[in-house]
Amino acid sequence: MKIQNYIDFSKEKDFLYFVNRLEIDNQFIYSLINHYVEEYELQNYIKKVIIDPRLNHRFLAVYSLKKKLIRVNIKQIILDVIDLKRYSTPLNKWHYEVIYSELFAYIHHEIMHAMQCKELDENPNSILAKITKISREAQKNRPFYYKYHGLFPHEHHADAMASVIRNKFIYLNHLDTTNRDVQISKDGSQDETEVDRCNRIDAFYLINNYKIKDDGTISSPIEQFLEVYEKSDLSYSSDIYNTKTILENLIYGLPISKDLYDKISEVSTGKKKIANLHTFLLTL
Repeated sequence: MKIQNYIDFSKEKDFLYFVNRLEIDNQFIYSLINHYVEEYELQNYIKKVIIDPRLNHRFLAVYSLKKKLIRVNIKQIILDVIDLKRYSTPLNKWHYEVIYSELFAYIHHEIMHAMQCKELDENPNSILAKITKISREAQKNRPFYYKYHGLFPHEHHADAMASVIRNKFIYLNHLDTTNRDVQISKDGSQDETEVDRCNRIDAFYLINNYKIKDDGTISSPIEQFLEVYEKSDLSYSSDIYNTKTILENLIYGLPISKDLYDKISEVSTGKKKIANLHTFLLTL
């Protein structure tokens, strides 16, 4: 897949090119996907992109391995962001940077699904390939998939990676995260900068769907998924738990301690301010 007027998303100026126009350009989507198709070598997994306003609120962006395409409802994503953030019009540059960063996360979630399929083909014994295999088998039961969507291991992985990569992009490109209008946090009790917001969202997606059990311990997304997915082979799945870092455990939705959950939860709720979530995790 190759689009004319290709934009290089490794360069800050090309991202800001879209932001500074103070409008939403479909070329952003095409260029973003082009960039990561090449970086991740996904040419055999993504061949087409469709801007589709018919997609409903259940899934505003979808990836199809069979058709090798990504469909995305840009208009509804933008409206949802504006509504959620309670932005007033006309929108300014800061608003557009937030909107584009949200589009970045939506698109990268679907790119991660293509990446998962590639991993399953090329490295079938990796952790990512194993959680992808389990997820794709269970996904064939569509009612089950819709009901337990958030617990599916490949969905948790795609959510976490999309947020991590989006916010890493913001840090690496030194986007202006200090001299701008502040945001009001969810409970209205404090202001937050864009750095705070990125850390909070990252932390949210990393521990999303982890649950505190009655005995005070933490039930991970993959444990909850294996409990409800009756066809899973637990012996097949047991070696999934061999990871090296805290970040890997969180990205794959694997078991973590209550102490670790509490520390990350403080960041996800805005109670704790940190400079960089990934650096913070290395101290735990």
